[in-house]
Amino acid sequence: MNAIDFALKVYLHWKSFIRNISKHYKYGISRDSLVLDIGSGNQPFFRTNVACEKYPYDSSERGGTFLNIVPTVVGDAQRLPFKDKAFDFVVASHVLEHVPYPELMVAELQRVAKAGYIETPSRIAETIMGKCFHRWIVEDKDNKLIFSEEHFSDEQRDIWPKIYEFANKSIPFQYFMLKNEATLSTKYLFMNEIAFEVNRHESLGNLNIVKSTPQSKLPQNINSFMSKKQKMKKLFLKLFLSITSKKRFNKTEDLFSLLQCPLCQKGDVNYVDSNKQSLKCSYCDETFPIISGMPWLDVDIRQ
Repeated sequence: MNAIDFALKVYLHWKSFIRNISKHYKYGISRDSLVLDIGSGNQPFFRTNVACEKYPYDSSERGGTFLNIVPTVVGDAQRLPFKDKAFDFVVASHVLEHVPYPELMVAELQRVAKAGYIETPSRIAETIMGKCFHRWIVEDKDNKLIFSEEHFSDEQRDIWPKIYEFANKSIPFQYFMLKNEATLSTKYLFMNEIAFEVNRHESLGNLNIVKSTPQSKLPQNINSFMSKKQKMKKLFLKLFLSITSKKRFNKTEDLFSLLQCPLCQKGDVNYVDSNKQSLKCSYCDETFPIISGMPWLDVDIRQ
């Protein structure tokens, strides 16, 4: 890497970091706001108080290892394990294009938060360099989110990996992407309600919601998945969050006042016993494990 490429790379990282910070002021998130970040993955929103991840151990649909820098709950964005209006603000960046049932996730965003910010790739971005696991093209038309099922050709899907390989190596291309970020993204800010429309190829049938069972041999320390570079990034972000978040290093105990059983959506969840290895719903008596310090309140939604 020559000096010019190195300087551009440093600039891109700095610009991306500043853009993340600027959202805090741009979207009116006050210092006292309680913020939920859904699907933060390897790029958490710096103002996050609580994170919700469905696949903390699986990075196949994101650009890097999950960074658990704030109290984290394992759960499904289409059936969030939180009480009504538990949060002042919710961030869902590059998540809605992944889920099978965006209408469920949109309803949950409105239920658990008073306001929020949604971001997805735009139609242009999906056409140029889409991803095979993206299910939806999301557009903002007259302040209304329109979801259309992906229907790209095999030729397009074959060339996308080559474009990504080129993008990861080309600093000028990354600069181009950053400079045209507004065109390549669909951004939507909401207060209380989200106007949306889902255009499916087939009508949505009845859905069954069941508890998701984690793999039997998941490591108790999620940091074992991280490289040294990722651990340094996590340390820096956690230090930064301790300065900027509502409560410095939010205590895990604060989390439980926000939680709700994702199955019945009626009961609170609390420790089963003093060992603090599992949780139990006060209404339906369903139990949920705690893995690597994260309440595992995940569900599977099936037709």
